[in-house]
Amino acid sequence: MNDKRSRRSGTRPKTNKFRGNQHSNKNVKMGKKDEKVETNPNKSSSFRKMSANESSQLPTNDSKNLIFIDISIFKDFESALCCSTCHGKINIIETTNYGFSSVFKISCESYNGEKTWKNSKMVGIKIVPTISRRAVFAMRMIGKGAKSLQTFSSCMAFPAPVSQKSYDKINDTILHATTVVANSCMKKAAEEEELLTGSSDIMVSGDGTWKTRGHSSLVGVCTVIGAEIGKVIDIDVMSSYCKSCEVSKKLYSDKSKSSYQQWQSHHAKSCQKMILDQQEEQEQFVFNEKDIWAIWMHVVSTDADPEHHFCPTGENLWCKYNQAKFKNSLEKFKHKSSVPRAVMGTRKPIFKALSNPTLLKRCLGGKTQHTNESLNSLIWNFCSKNTNSSKTIAQIACNLACINYNSGEKGILNGLKELELDTDEQLVKDSLLRYKERIKLAERCCRKATLEARKAKKRLKTAGKKLT
Repeated sequence: MNDKRSRRSGTRPKTNKFRGNQHSNKNVKMGKKDEKVETNPNKSSSFRKMSANESSQLPTNDSKNLIFIDISIFKDFESALCCSTCHGKINIIETTNYGFSSVFKISCESYNGEKTWKNSKMVGIKIVPTISRRAVFAMRMIGKGAKSLQTFSSCMAFPAPVSQKSYDKINDTILHATTVVANSCMKKAAEEEELLTGSSDIMVSGDGTWKTRGHSSLVGVCTVIGAEIGKVIDIDVMSSYCKSCEVSKKLYSDKSKSSYQQWQSHHAKSCQKMILDQQEEQEQFVFNEKDIWAIWMHVVSTDADPEHHFCPTGENLWCKYNQAKFKNSLEKFKHKSSVPRAVMGTRKPIFKALSNPTLLKRCLGGKTQHTNESLNSLIWNFCSKNTNSSKTIAQIACNLACINYNSGEKGILNGLKELELDTDEQLVKDSLLRYKERIKLAERCCRKATLEARKAKKRLKTAGKKLT
């Protein structure tokens, strides 16, 4: 006997709406389709920084994509085409070659006329082929240089890339263009920081990183990041090495000659070596030592024995005693809970170690290491730590990192525009895709479940080390 209830033809039984089960999130209530549920209220820093640039238009033009062409295909062109004047056979040959840039000539066997064309646009005052400039910039975007470009060209059966002299000139052009865009990004970030804080007296975090590990590195980078907006406000690259200065030691053995003096005066403007004179170095050394002992003396100070002579003076600084002194209200000031001098005496060896001259010499110039690995790793993605590079390459890497960190893919496209390189529709689409992937990854890492999973994994790893 059939237990199913009879129903009219063409009608279907009603289905129950899904209300959740044991695997669904208890915090998410199932409701109407139009209702939006916020799954991640704590937005990532990438989302906060990039949201302002999302709606802005990306720079583009009507140019088409670049393609590779096998030069042997010109033989097919010769057999399929003819001279427009005499309808005779034509010849297509490559006359000159400058790296990736080539000049082609088309001529007729029976007619004396000929025409020439180039495989790349020419830009700049010195008429540089864009394909060479784009190739060097592309290599720098993936953290590679001239050697990698040569390897790529060899494997692809391309002609030899630009010479070392042309490569250096292109890098100088890239440095100038990226510096313009990076300065614009940092200026905008500083304005946003002032707008959020409502004052030009803003709070920042200083960051430092080395080209190689340890204090023996020849290239160091210092950055300043705004505390509120989370963007790079200032960046500087310092180097203790200059190749031209090393070469001059062999060329000019006698520095007293006029030829060396003339070279030195001409080279001083472009020297990559940062020289800190002895007086400035000594002043900075004393300044760091005073800052360390200011903490110890501030903590042990009492109403009977105030020792704030090393603390900073002013109205809006951290030392309340000097604030009262600045406002002429010391009679109303009372020290709060001071640490007994006997207790601080046991901590005095630590302060002596921190103010050790050997340790402070490593901090001269402010080139100390900090923990902002996000920006540091981004910088060295554009300039590998495993290969030697000049200060110019490090500066380009810092500019690209600053542009990417502050403005994302839009900033990189502005850099291409500053280099007079076309940004076609496909390039813009790829940039938007990378932008969305960056936000998606950052949002996933920012979720509470992901953070808890990372903490649990770290606890298991620590427990495993203790067992071994």
